[in-house]
Amino acid sequence: MERSFHRQDYANGKLTLVFTDAAHLADWWNYADKIGKSVEFERAVMRLIRTNLGRCMPQNEWQNGDTKYEARSGRESVVTISPDSHTAPSFFWQEDNKGMVGGLIFHSYSGEWGIHT
Repeated sequence: MERSFHRQDYANGKLTLVFTDAAHLADWWNYADKIGKSVEFERAVMRLIRTNLGRCMPQNEWQNGDTKYEARSGRESVVTISPDSHTAPSFFWQEDNKGMVGGLIFHSYSGEWGIHT
């Protein structure tokens, strides 16, 4: 497998996901499976991971108009995911180092999960 983001000159970062309530995650994963939406739930969790992955990747030097971005190593990112509600399949998440917060929320009217920041 080609590792496009693996660089010898800049260190890769580290992404850590912390689920504060594994039973909550299991309950809503089982619920998604029961209503035939487990693939959509898994995709939503993967979107949440991708939302926070960017800061972990090393960056080449590049320029956008007058703004020059310097090369940098990947950083560490810790995302804490907690139950948002115990009666609805939703989660609150917070990126501990960057301060970004949001939710992974099930919209019962459409049957879809949304990522909110």
